[in-house]
Amino acid sequence: MNKVCLLGRLTKDPEYTMTTAGIAVATFSIAVRRDAEKADFFDMVAFKGTAEHIRKWFRKGQLCAITGKLSQRVWEKDGKKYSKVEVIVEEIDFAGSKEPAESASSDSGEFMAVEDGRLPF
Repeated sequence: MNKVCLLGRLTKDPEYTMTTAGIAVATFSIAVRRDAEKADFFDMVAFKGTAEHIRKWFRKGQLCAITGKLSQRVWEKDGKKYSKVEVIVEEIDFAGSKEPAESASSDSGEFMAVEDGRLPF
């Protein structure tokens, strides 16, 4: 079984391309905290609808939860062999805000009470 679950922050805005067959591709990397002082960096690739979703909603610094699978690309250039391990993104979700908790608004997140039972809009 090949399944990866990671929680990390985007290190920069995702890059988007289209294949010659018209398939959307999003590439980006995330930093995953190993401990209080160290992080590991992982390259991500998403295709089709997942890539479009990432293009629309995700930016540098956002905390996200990713589920995917590991994939190793191997290629040769100028007689030299290269290899790269990436995570193929199957699902991506928001996992928090970009702002630290101290700078977040003081709103408690509770619903506003309406005396006569009508919605305020």
